[in-house]
Amino acid sequence: MKQYKIGIMLSLLAIMIAGLLMFSYQDQAKHGAKINKLTGEELNRNSFLIKEKSIETTYVTGNVSEEIPELTDSELQEIMDRFIDTLVQDIDDQYKVIGISTKAELYELFTPIAKKEAVEPYISFYYHEEEDGLYIVPTELPPWFVAGVPYTTEILDERTVKIRQDNYLDIYGNYRIEIKLVYDQGWKITKIDYPSPEHDTIDSNDII
Repeated sequence: MKQYKIGIMLSLLAIMIAGLLMFSYQDQAKHGAKINKLTGEELNRNSFLIKEKSIETTYVTGNVSEEIPELTDSELQEIMDRFIDTLVQDIDDQYKVIGISTKAELYELFTPIAKKEAVEPYISFYYHEEEDGLYIVPTELPPWFVAGVPYTTEILDERTVKIRQDNYLDIYGNYRIEIKLVYDQGWKITKIDYPSPEHDTIDSNDII
């Protein structure tokens, strides 16, 4: 009888131990699932933060101000010389331009140093295009920037400057020239004016 009771007690103890082990396993499984879930959420959050940081860095990098070099005296003089040299093309004895045959090609030659809107009045005045090519109108050169004569530089903004110079030529007398340049992958002429002594601006269309 005593052995029978002991057997029953051992059986009950085994059942209790099995129950405790099963409960402990389920609790660990739930805890592990919770950890996995949180880890997944944290990973997603971290991924979002990394992505957000990457976008912000790209944005900041994309808005870094471009360093604008100063327009030096030698560079200004080179631009002025190239403008006139390009305006005066080689011609034959019939005033036909040698090497290019259209105004479009001539505009293209000015691209490194001047915008089309600044060049257009000069090309329209000095050149005419025919079926057989491009011809120059034989006349005097326009009043222009003179090397060695003092000039002033007005900074309009970080990319734009205005050059002002007072000159004298026998054919034109006293004149003032104002040349606006903008930095666009290099300094380029965007506008040319000839203000009168009374400060009324004369557009290049009116003086040439």
